Amino acid sequence: MQFVVGMFVPTPIQASVQSEGFTLDPIFQELTLTDEQEITATISITNDTQEPQEVAVHATDITQEQLTGKLRFTDGFQGTYPYSLAPFIRFDKDRFVIPPQETELLEVTFENRETLKPGGHYAAVVAKPQVGITTQKTTILPGLTSVFFVRKLGGVLIKHQLESLEGVSTFMIQLPETIAATLINSGNSHLIPRGTVRVTGWNSRLLLQKVFNPNSSVLFPETTRMIVEQLQFQHQPWLLEPLTLTLEYRDTTESTTISKSISGLYIHPILIISILGGAGTSYWYWRKQIHV
Repeated sequence: MQFVVGMFVPTPIQASVQSEGFTLDPIFQELTLTDEQEITATISITNDTQEPQEVAVHATDITQEQLTGKLRFTDGFQGTYPYSLAPFIRFDKDRFVIPPQETELLEVTFENRETLKPGGHYAAVVAKPQVGITTQKTTILPGLTSVFFVRKLGGVLIKHQLESLEGVSTFMIQLPETIAATLINSGNSHLIPRGTVRVTGWNSRLLLQKVFNPNSSVLFPETTRMIVEQLQFQHQPWLLEPLTLTLEYRDTTESTTISKSISGLYIHPILIISILGGAGTSYWYWRKQIHV
């Protein structure tokens, strides 16, 4: 995942992130809390500049935008967010100086208090240098984030449904290039749906296929998300062929799959032209016979 301060866009996970002379590693961690134990994770922050740099860190909750899956800070309503994690985070230090070309380790502890309910909780640790890098126009204060997904056991509810599947319509003159699946997570923890997409024709002949969600896009609890996949061509369709689009998927924590299919009909443009041409010829011949 790649993140910027204020808004995050999920992409394939990187090991570290760099910004204006600083490197943070890792930028994503997924943890599990059991019983009453605490968990401590470590973040490394490297000062790639030639000067000592003072860095301040703080935690903020994150939530997910409906449909798009973009992650956002939730400072505005912290305390009312049911999947809050930031209030349960403490640091071994929240302000420190990193010498030039050196790395500082930051310990992040997650307190497993009773008020932290079972299910998923989400936050970002933001590390921000306190001296900006001045350009000709402005002073830049780069911010680096490390995101944490924490799942507390003892009452995790995995519950989701496939709201809609799009990609095949009643009549089509070309094979679909993409499919769009809209999923609803009505449980209390994040999901990572994975599966397969197939478009078949006569006698279940495979025309198109694709792995569903190969980038492991995440779906937060109480969130709806649309996942779009680019289909991969397998076989050329006949001039007239019934199409069946089938999506099978499951969350990575489950063994049972959910399956949904929709159907349509592919008609090659040449066949349509031939039918219309034949109909026109027949009509012309009929008119000619009437006037004989």
